[in-house]
Amino acid sequence: MPKSKYDSIYNDLKLKIDSNVYEDGTYLPSENTLIKLYGCSRNTIRRAVSHLIIEGYVQPHHGKGVRIIHSSSPNRKYDFTMSGIQGFTDTVTKSGYEVKTKVIVFTDMEVNEQLEKKTGIPLGMPIYYIRRVRYLDGIAKMVDTNLIRKDIVPGLTKADAEKSLFFYFSNSAGLEIKTIKRKITVEHSTPFDEKYLELDDYNCLAVMTSKCYNEDGIQFEYTESRNRPDIFVFNSVLTNSLKPNQ
Repeated sequence: MPKSKYDSIYNDLKLKIDSNVYEDGTYLPSENTLIKLYGCSRNTIRRAVSHLIIEGYVQPHHGKGVRIIHSSSPNRKYDFTMSGIQGFTDTVTKSGYEVKTKVIVFTDMEVNEQLEKKTGIPLGMPIYYIRRVRYLDGIAKMVDTNLIRKDIVPGLTKADAEKSLFFYFSNSAGLEIKTIKRKITVEHSTPFDEKYLELDDYNCLAVMTSKCYNEDGIQFEYTESRNRPDIFVFNSVLTNSLKPNQ
């Protein structure tokens, strides 16, 4: 699906902030300047900037402009900001990593009672059951377990699973990912983790579970991602639109 104009502008502004073209503590160019720069409407600029506000990159100051409040971390970590809808591949490549995926399990099955309770996918539903090891710069850092409804995501292959599943959902399957629910816990490593991940001295992992919903509000995918903790960071951005009592 083609990207919208405001999405392209948002990504360009975000890149310029990440690369310090627009430095932390300074202000974005004015709306009029950005309109001329990108050749678009005022509303398009405001939509792009609103996404930067949601992700904690900028903050509007009445009468002054939009101030940059994002500081790049000196340590390279892949960063799941909980306001955004994005997959692992997009996230880590933006952080400068090279990502590769090895599929260790790809099979068809039906959801049993245990999986229904764990994932929320209905009992008896035909699914793809996939396990993948994710490599960052050649080191096994993460292992995913993906359960995907076959009726909503048809035609998925092992070759597709070796790439970005989010890309497949949006492009090949034509799905709109409307909502993602994510939860993060810290758990002890298991023999399975030790077999597939290069854990070094770590004995625990950051475990993120995700549930993806389409535009009809139907959950079509469940993922459990077990992450080596040294490069995983969780960000939550909260904004307050309430004004103090006068």
